[in-house]
Amino acid sequence: MFRKYIYIFILLTVFACSKDEAVTYGDSYVGFFQPTFSYNFIRTETGEAVLSRVKVMLIAAPTSTPINYTFEIIPDGTTAIEGIHYTVDSNTGTIAANTNLGDLPIKIYPDNTDVSENPVIKFRLTGADLPVGVNFDEITFDYTVSCPVDDDLFLGDYEISYIDDQLTGLFGAATFGPEGTVVTLTSGGSTVREFEFTHLAGLGIGQPTATFSFNLFCQKVKPLALERTNLSCANGTPIGMGPVGDNDLAPFDPENDAVFDIIFESFVPPNHGDCGVSAVQETIRLTKQ
Repeated sequence: MFRKYIYIFILLTVFACSKDEAVTYGDSYVGFFQPTFSYNFIRTETGEAVLSRVKVMLIAAPTSTPINYTFEIIPDGTTAIEGIHYTVDSNTGTIAANTNLGDLPIKIYPDNTDVSENPVIKFRLTGADLPVGVNFDEITFDYTVSCPVDDDLFLGDYEISYIDDQLTGLFGAATFGPEGTVVTLTSGGSTVREFEFTHLAGLGIGQPTATFSFNLFCQKVKPLALERTNLSCANGTPIGMGPVGDNDLAPFDPENDAVFDIIFESFVPPNHGDCGVSAVQETIRLTKQ
């Protein structure tokens, strides 16, 4: 009995902290697992649909019988187009017996979505076999897409050469080390690759290495923001690196990892501090060894 009271107290505490603090329904609720959810899908160029990954949650101990629920799409704020970006299999879903989570029966079509798009779908739970939590009845879901890259490509040792080297002229040292420096590319997950480097190693400061990461994003190489290269300006402000605009990104062939370019910015605001250097654009070429 003591454990039961603790369990009920915990559930009531969770729901009393929401915007309608006094609203409770005992110890069993149905609701969305969070108020907002974003996901990145990989395009397969097959036209196949995939589940949205949006979950409906039973906020209680699992039951021995399924829990059914109904939902609707909220037009206000929804930018995704039904029949192009998504389809609704049914406005009724189920949380299976002896589980706490169920998939919303919505299918997404990544191949119908451009990489520049960010479709939004807003959902509302309209009923269930158990009460719907007042503050857990809506969710805003948005998604992006990226293109597949073979897990075995763009990995291993690459030699760096400089196509556009701005920092040697400014500091007498190149960004990733001297011409011919070899770095080892590893996977940062999905389409991300990364390598360790010493920023402006030719200065001989001896600072720790940093990690340069980039996304092989649908035939374009997009560097990820690096706020700290482990070098700082005289006032202690970290020196950063980052991506250029989408129109300036270097292209790549997803089926050929022998050689590719990366265009990026060094000393990107606001992290160039008082170094006296504005953001500069550079280009390196990586050649597989």
